Amino acid sequence: AYMYKGEKIRVNVIAPGGINTEIATAMGRPNMDGYTWLGPVLKLSPAPGEATDIAQCALLLASDDSAYTSGDIIAVDGGWTSF
Repeated sequence: AYMYKGEKIRVNVIAPGGINTEIATAMGRPNMDGYTWLGPVLKLSPAPGEATDIAQCALLLASDDSAYTSGDIIAVDGGWTSF
C-alpha cells in the first residue's frame, strides 16, 4: 500500500464474517458431528450479517471519505474478531 501511495492507489481488504447467503442450502445435508463440536462456539458468535453490510464497506472504501485509508484489513463480522 505504501509503495502505491504516490500513485493515489489505495490497497485495502474486506474480511467478511458470517453473511446470510444461500450457501447453506447449496451444501446439502450438513455433517451433524461438526455442528455438535461447533455448537458452543456458534452460540457465542454474532448474528449473521447481510450482503448489504459488505456492500456498504466497499462503497465506503471506494469513496473519498476513506481517502486516507490504505493498507488495512477491514473486518465486517459483527465484532467477532475484535480484541
